[in-house]
Amino acid sequence: MKKLKIAVIGCGNMGKHHVRILSKLKNVDLVAIADINPEIKKLAKKYKCEYYPDHKQMILKEKLNAVTIAAPTSLHREIAAHCIQSYIHTFIEKPITDRIKTAKLLICLANKNKVKLQIGHIERFNPAIIKLKEMIQKKVIGKIINMTIKRIGPFPPQIKDADILVDLAIHDVDIAMFLLNKEPKDIKIFPKHILIKDRPDHAEIRLTFPGDVSADIQSNWITPIKVRKLEILGSKGYAELSFINQELIVHKAKIRKICKDFSEVVEFQKAETKKIKIKNEEPLKLELESFVDCIVNKKKPKVTGMNGLKSLMVVKNGM
Repeated sequence: MKKLKIAVIGCGNMGKHHVRILSKLKNVDLVAIADINPEIKKLAKKYKCEYYPDHKQMILKEKLNAVTIAAPTSLHREIAAHCIQSYIHTFIEKPITDRIKTAKLLICLANKNKVKLQIGHIERFNPAIIKLKEMIQKKVIGKIINMTIKRIGPFPPQIKDADILVDLAIHDVDIAMFLLNKEPKDIKIFPKHILIKDRPDHAEIRLTFPGDVSADIQSNWITPIKVRKLEILGSKGYAELSFINQELIVHKAKIRKICKDFSEVVEFQKAETKKIKIKNEEPLKLELESFVDCIVNKKKPKVTGMNGLKSLMVVKNGM
């Protein structure tokens, strides 16, 4: 089988990891990278691929099968549209774009040109999240009642064109929908300007799903330490997940109902607590392997353009 000729567009914090991983994947030939920063020439030299300051020039000169885009959010629409119209399979780091209208445009272009379009919602590939979803489907902790997700930390100076909702909270909006396999019927968003004034840097979101399930999401760029955790309450137990450490702990309730003094009483015994065995893997590697697999084996991407659009619609409060 011929290797896929792939290039990376945008080689900042995230793009550099795309380059590192793609250079090692089987079925992949990393042929080029594009970035306006001339310092990226050093990265191209390190990974023995071509460097271009302009992605359009790269597309003209290289016969590419696929690209991954890790450029600033405000450039997603323009870059992705050009790649898709050049019949190149396209991976876009989340969010799909910064606007609902342009996200819909990219989806239509991809369908029209029969191009694979995958959106980089990386937490779907976190092994702990994958395991948690399996346990939810098996009703290990019973009917889900509520999930609480906290994604907080210091302000990232490289983010200049997105607010806390589009850049950070969108991760957990997507994860809530992924775990529950539902779309919210009600959305409440409370953004705040704490340390910076031109865009929200703190947000609280309450999503209500069919079946009387809720998700509470807190995201910010104002906390001095980085926290990435999820807690989920079920009718038969409680689970705690660390996104960073890929750890999952489940507490199964042991209860019995009795009637005492003509009232129903629930007695709790000591919970059965278990640390779930997780095979730790790099989510970005799993994500990019999935993108390559969907091209090679002609599969539907695991995170489609429509998935990316739905998450964007929630944070834009547009559903």
